[in-house]
Amino acid sequence: SDQFSLLPQPTCTEFMSKDFIEKMLEDVAGATRPPMALLGTAHEATHAVKFLHLLASYSEAGFRAVHSACIGGGGPMIVKKRPIMELLDKAYGVGLSSHHVLKLESKTARDALTGSM
Repeated sequence: SDQFSLLPQPTCTEFMSKDFIEKMLEDVAGATRPPMALLGTAHEATHAVKFLHLLASYSEAGFRAVHSACIGGGGPMIVKKRPIMELLDKAYGVGLSSHHVLKLESKTARDALTGSM
Protein backbone atom coordinates (compact mmCIF):
# COMPACT_ATOMS: atom_id res chain seq x y z
CA SER A 1 0.00 0.00 0.00
CA ASP A 2 1.09 3.59 -0.56
CA GLN A 3 -0.14 4.72 2.87
CA PHE A 4 3.25 4.29 4.55
CA SER A 5 5.58 4.78 1.63
CA LEU A 6 8.42 5.96 3.89
CA LEU A 7 8.49 2.68 5.80
CA PRO A 8 10.15 -0.38 4.29
CA GLN A 9 7.81 -3.30 3.68
CA PRO A 10 8.42 -6.13 6.18
CA THR A 11 9.44 -9.52 4.83
CA CYS A 12 8.82 -13.05 6.05
CA THR A 13 12.53 -13.29 6.85
CA GLU A 14 12.20 -10.38 9.27
CA PHE A 15 9.13 -11.92 10.90
CA MET A 16 10.98 -15.21 11.44
CA SER A 17 14.11 -13.62 12.90
CA LYS A 18 15.02 -14.57 16.46
CA ASP A 19 14.91 -10.92 17.58
CA PHE A 20 11.41 -10.36 16.21
CA ILE A 21 10.04 -13.56 17.74
CA GLU A 22 11.61 -12.65 21.09
CA LYS A 23 9.86 -9.26 20.96
CA MET A 24 6.55 -11.07 20.39
CA LEU A 25 7.31 -13.36 23.35
CA GLU A 26 7.97 -10.33 25.52
CA ASP A 27 4.48 -9.12 24.62
CA VAL A 28 3.08 -12.54 25.56
CA ALA A 29 4.94 -12.32 28.88
CA GLY A 30 3.17 -9.00 29.44
CA ALA A 31 -0.16 -10.80 29.85
CA THR A 32 0.26 -10.68 33.62
CA ARG A 33 0.76 -6.91 33.77
CA PRO A 34 -2.13 -4.76 34.99
CA PRO A 35 -4.08 -2.78 32.33
CA MET A 36 -2.53 0.52 33.46
CA ALA A 37 1.03 -0.67 32.75
CA LEU A 38 2.98 1.27 30.17
CA LEU A 39 4.36 -1.97 28.73
CA GLY A 40 2.41 -4.74 27.04
CA THR A 41 -0.68 -6.09 28.78
CA ALA A 42 -3.19 -8.90 28.16
CA HIS A 43 -4.56 -7.07 25.12
CA GLU A 44 -1.14 -6.86 23.42
CA ALA A 45 -0.39 -10.43 24.51
CA THR A 46 -3.52 -11.59 22.67
CA HIS A 47 -2.30 -10.11 19.40
CA ALA A 48 1.22 -11.48 19.92
CA VAL A 49 -0.10 -15.00 20.61
CA LYS A 50 -2.27 -14.88 17.49
CA PHE A 51 0.65 -13.64 15.38
CA LEU A 52 3.00 -16.35 16.69
CA HIS A 53 0.36 -19.00 15.98
CA LEU A 54 -0.05 -17.72 12.41
CA LEU A 55 3.73 -17.60 11.93
CA ALA A 56 4.08 -21.18 13.17
CA SER A 57 1.31 -22.25 10.78
CA TYR A 58 2.95 -20.49 7.82
CA SER A 59 5.76 -22.98 7.17
CA GLU A 60 7.95 -25.64 8.72
CA ALA A 61 10.65 -23.02 9.28
CA GLY A 62 8.10 -20.77 11.00
CA PHE A 63 6.94 -23.67 13.18
CA ARG A 64 10.52 -24.51 14.21
CA ALA A 65 11.36 -20.87 14.93
CA VAL A 66 8.29 -20.34 17.12
CA HIS A 67 8.31 -23.78 18.79
CA SER A 68 11.93 -23.39 19.94
CA ALA A 69 11.58 -19.74 20.98
CA CYS A 70 12.26 -18.55 24.50
CA ILE A 71 13.20 -15.34 26.32
CA GLY A 72 15.62 -14.76 29.17
CA GLY A 73 18.55 -16.87 30.20
CA GLY A 74 21.28 -14.47 29.17
CA GLY A 75 23.03 -11.25 30.03
CA PRO A 76 24.71 -10.11 33.24
CA MET A 77 21.62 -10.86 35.34
CA ILE A 78 20.82 -14.53 35.83
CA VAL A 79 17.33 -14.86 34.48
CA LYS A 80 15.59 -18.17 34.00
CA LYS A 81 14.87 -19.10 30.39
CA ARG A 82 11.17 -18.88 29.66
CA PRO A 83 10.11 -21.05 26.69
CA ILE A 84 7.06 -20.27 24.62
CA MET A 85 5.00 -23.09 26.17
CA GLU A 86 5.49 -21.65 29.66
CA LEU A 87 4.48 -18.19 28.41
CA LEU A 88 1.40 -19.59 26.66
CA ASP A 89 0.39 -21.40 29.87
CA LYS A 90 0.66 -18.15 31.84
CA ALA A 91 -1.26 -16.27 29.16
CA TYR A 92 -3.97 -18.93 29.31
CA GLY A 93 -4.19 -18.53 33.09
CA VAL A 94 -4.59 -14.76 32.73
CA GLY A 95 -7.20 -15.35 30.06
CA LEU A 96 -9.18 -17.62 32.39
CA SER A 97 -9.55 -14.86 34.91
CA SER A 98 -9.74 -11.68 32.88
CA HIS A 99 -9.44 -11.93 29.09
CA HIS A 100 -11.55 -14.49 27.24
CA VAL A 101 -9.95 -13.92 23.82
CA LEU A 102 -6.45 -14.35 25.30
CA LYS A 103 -7.61 -17.63 26.82
CA LEU A 104 -8.88 -18.88 23.45
CA GLU A 105 -5.86 -17.71 21.44
CA SER A 106 -3.29 -19.10 23.88
CA LYS A 107 -5.07 -22.47 23.99
CA THR A 108 -5.29 -22.60 20.21
CA ALA A 109 -1.62 -21.68 19.79
CA ARG A 110 -0.48 -24.18 22.41
CA ASP A 111 -2.56 -26.97 20.91
CA ALA A 112 -1.17 -26.20 17.44
CA LEU A 113 2.43 -26.17 18.69
CA THR A 114 2.06 -29.43 20.61
CA GLY A 115 -0.08 -31.19 18.03
CA SER A 116 -2.91 -31.83 20.49
CA MET A 117 -5.71 -30.22 18.52
